[in-house]
Amino acid sequence: MRKILIAMFSIFVFLSVPSINDAAAPIKVYIDGQPIKLSNEPVMVSGTVMVPFRTIFEKLGLTITWDQRSQTITGKKDGLDIQLIIGQSQARVNGQYRNLSVVPMVIRGNTLVPLRFIGEATGNDVTWKKADHAVSITSPSLYLEGRPSEIKMFPGLITQLKPVSGKIDLQRVKIIWTSSNDMVATVNSEGLVTAIANGSTKITGTVSEGNSVSCTIRVTNLQASDVRISKSSVSIEAGESEQMKVVLNEKENQSVDAIGYKVLWTTDDNKIATVEEGLITGVSAGSTVIQAFIGNQIVLKSNLIVREAKVISVELSDSIIEMNAGATRQLLATVNPSHVKNSKIIWRSDNSEVALVDGNGIISAVSPGKATITATAEGTKLSDQLTINVKEKLITLQDVINEGSIQLFEAFLNQNYISLPSALGDWNPRFQVTGSPGYKVYIRIDWMGPAPLTLDQDYPDLEIVQYGRVITSEEKLQTKNKLRDFQMQIATMAEQVFPSAPIYGEFYSGFYKYPYLRVGYNYIKFLGWSNFDKDTQAKTNFHWDPTDNNFNFVIDQPIRKVSYYDESTGTTYENGSVMGKLSLKVGESKTLNLVIDPEGNNRLGLDYGQMGLKFYSSGSIISVDSKGMVTGLRKGTQSIMVSYHWNAYVTQYISVNIE
Repeated sequence: MRKILIAMFSIFVFLSVPSINDAAAPIKVYIDGQPIKLSNEPVMVSGTVMVPFRTIFEKLGLTITWDQRSQTITGKKDGLDIQLIIGQSQARVNGQYRNLSVVPMVIRGNTLVPLRFIGEATGNDVTWKKADHAVSITSPSLYLEGRPSEIKMFPGLITQLKPVSGKIDLQRVKIIWTSSNDMVATVNSEGLVTAIANGSTKITGTVSEGNSVSCTIRVTNLQASDVRISKSSVSIEAGESEQMKVVLNEKENQSVDAIGYKVLWTTDDNKIATVEEGLITGVSAGSTVIQAFIGNQIVLKSNLIVREAKVISVELSDSIIEMNAGATRQLLATVNPSHVKNSKIIWRSDNSEVALVDGNGIISAVSPGKATITATAEGTKLSDQLTINVKEKLITLQDVINEGSIQLFEAFLNQNYISLPSALGDWNPRFQVTGSPGYKVYIRIDWMGPAPLTLDQDYPDLEIVQYGRVITSEEKLQTKNKLRDFQMQIATMAEQVFPSAPIYGEFYSGFYKYPYLRVGYNYIKFLGWSNFDKDTQAKTNFHWDPTDNNFNFVIDQPIRKVSYYDESTGTTYENGSVMGKLSLKVGESKTLNLVIDPEGNNRLGLDYGQMGLKFYSSGSIISVDSKGMVTGLRKGTQSIMVSYHWNAYVTQYISVNIE
């Protein structure tokens, strides 16, 4: 019995395999005239050339995927998707089924596919040359995007054919489009195809003789399998609405209404929900079925569940907002639930001189002040309110530059720089800009906030008085640097507004020793700067001017000692010791070589004047400038006193001999 069964199975297998002819001469394959070397020799099966799938897919530029479980071969490129299943007589090209003359098969361990089908599915021309025993695959000069050879359409549907070419510049040529049967489908000069009635037609786009592209348009009536409801099940609240559509399966964004198909919508229970032109509105809690009818043939259904409605309210996204006069802003109001009928919002302002609001919730700030904006759901007593604070019109730096006004610059600074946060707390500047752009501009910053004294190491007690804690050196340094950067920022803007004027400025903090009596007024100035030389009045770059400060913020620590180094003898003359000496010739100049303690004061690259040192000398034998530059004028001897502006006890004396 076992031998009989084996014999019968062998006969069955033999009879089920198509005739294979591999005894003839080898079959050659060419692509665009170039011979292709395949991993295994092609074979002729029932008159069809079968080739190894992987090699031919790769040669035609397809990306390959193999699914062992389903025995599916997939090739993709440029919008083209080809699927073949071992033993199946149909393949899919971009979702469309195509019949195969011979099924894909495994022969002697090799997976083979029909060569002509693969070549033509990829948009190429395939020719069998019997005399040469060869298959020639030739790339067309023109093909359609996605390479469709057939397109299914419904009456009223429109589709765009897009020609592609790697050999022809389609921007420079005219394509002539024709339809073999205008009663089935028409095509315009741009390749836009409109389906008219059932049937088939061939759409052809011709560039020149021998250069054309075509595909078959098959127009059929709409079937139930071609469409679906946008949602098969829906859950909404009572009063909520949901828009439903009937869409094409192959074009999810294309509704059948748009291509001329009338849809009739119904509900099984109007007490649960109503439906009008696909708009479902929940009435009360429960469930029902929504149906869509297209003609007498197509009926689509969607299950609907309606839940109890939530509490209805109106909510604004903000409770308080601030705006500048002249600005506009869109207000948003949410009606909960959002689907409540008559949920249009009515907007109202209680002070139109401060703020206006239109029917769309766009608010316009008119003038400084306060106003209340109310949003009410139409047909209800539900509302919400917000308060709007309108400030003065926002001034931009470009406005100031355009006008070049001192008053406008002052307003701009006070409007845009109302607080400067730091490690010691918020500093609140108030700006005063005086002078004339044609002469000189002065920018004074009255400083409100932590006392500047808290940043100086000579006032340790104030740290405890002001803050109840010791301020660290790191906090002091961070704050000083931030104040320096802020002052430099103000100077940069001032030079943009007044490009030709000499400009100077400083921080200013005034106080009364006896505030209740308003007597004993004193002040502190710090971080003074200018962009001109105080002696010559000539314009310079931005630089610090400690000599105009009576409080040291340019350097990190007050100078404790100034010594003079005599290079000729190598002697350092300490502060308050024997007078140092310097020898020069008439007409010769030299900067005094001073040793500053602490040395860290020079880390900013400041000159002596910027450190707060002053140089005094009376007579006509020498001259000395604010940077310690000494020049011999005539023969003789004259002394120089070096003094630190913050501490008169820090002094040095130098005797200068001019030969």
